[in-house]
Parts: sequence; C-alpha cells; structure tokens
Amino acid sequence: MKSSDLGLPNHSDCAFFYHPLGHMVLFRGSRYYVLNLESLSVEPYYPRALQDWKGLPRGLNGALTRPDGKLYFFKEQQYWRFDPGKVRITAGYNCL
Repeated sequence: MKSSDLGLPNHSDCAFFYHPLGHMVLFRGSRYYVLNLESLSVEPYYPRALQDWKGLPRGLNGALTRPDGKLYFFKEQQYWRFDPGKVRITAGYNCL
C-alpha cells in the first residue's frame, strides 16, 4: 500500500511509535501525522503543525524511544531530548 493512499507524505523525515498516543507519528517538513496502526489511517485533525512539539527543528533524521519514556530526536550532528509529559524539548546536544 502506498503512503499516499493512507494520507501520508511520500517521504517522511522521521517516524516512530509514540507510546502516550499508542500510534505511529511521522514528521515531514513543518507538519506531523499520527497513523492509527489498527485501521492504517491518519487520525482525524492531522496533519498538524510541528510547533505542537515545542522546540523540535524541521527535517529530523530519526528518533529513538527510551524505556524511561523519553524521546531522542536526531538531525545531522545534533540531538534533542524530548519529555512527553511536558510535551517539549528538555535539552539539546551536539554529537561532535
């Protein structure tokens, strides 16, 4: 099935399973999508502005979910720690 058939962008910047929502989240440019894995459809009212994820830059390369619930987002040589409870970036780092 094509991503466009699901209402998703053809090429996402980053995708990961987001435990607080119980769904897959995909980022593309300045917007994000929430995909229901059971129905394989984009949740109502999406896509939304990336601004909802306070502090995240556009064009992310990847994401990592930790067992403690924290999320780490990556872009080139930088990464950001995201706190799902506060729905914002709590720290940013340079990998070099």
